[in-house]
Amino acid sequence: EGVAGMASLIKNKTFSFSNKGTEQEPLIFSDARKASDHIKTPLWRKLSFAVGAMAYAMCTTVMGFYLTIFLLEVALLDPTYVLVIVFLGRVWDGITDPVVGFLCSRTKTKLGQFRPWLLFSALPTAIAYFFLWFVPHWSKNELTFVYFLLIYFIMQTLLTCVHVPYTALTVHLSYNQKETDSVTMYRVIFEMCGTLV
Repeated sequence: EGVAGMASLIKNKTFSFSNKGTEQEPLIFSDARKASDHIKTPLWRKLSFAVGAMAYAMCTTVMGFYLTIFLLEVALLDPTYVLVIVFLGRVWDGITDPVVGFLCSRTKTKLGQFRPWLLFSALPTAIAYFFLWFVPHWSKNELTFVYFLLIYFIMQTLLTCVHVPYTALTVHLSYNQKETDSVTMYRVIFEMCGTLV
């Protein structure tokens, strides 16, 4: 089923679909993309893919709402340091997005184009998220500032390494535009649920 199920058909370079209930001739295609237009993506696959959006939405929402308060009230950083951390972190995020997108488009491995990024970025992202909320007990405020600045940079980079290839996978689940729109709808719904949670 799906695009993955087209592998055996691609070898023959000819694709046929029968029109059940009609007297028309079978549809013949010489292109895998045209053939896959007639294959629907199963609901379980759409949901399995879309549920991954919740983690990213929950993570970014918590960071957006509570990181500034955490740095001020728990880490006891100077407000100027907090402003610099948040501002530079957002700027860095804007830089890493196109860079990771470019690198993903150039990735060619046995595991696929996007799968390695997801597999090798997930665990480091979880570890970085833990240390983002860990306060080192250092006497100098400047050292704490450098620590959180570096951790925030690392966290933004790893989130990009997960989210960019994840969203790029949407158009690879099906070449059918309606199916792609349907997958996107489910993904956005789960992102909204993750944000509310």
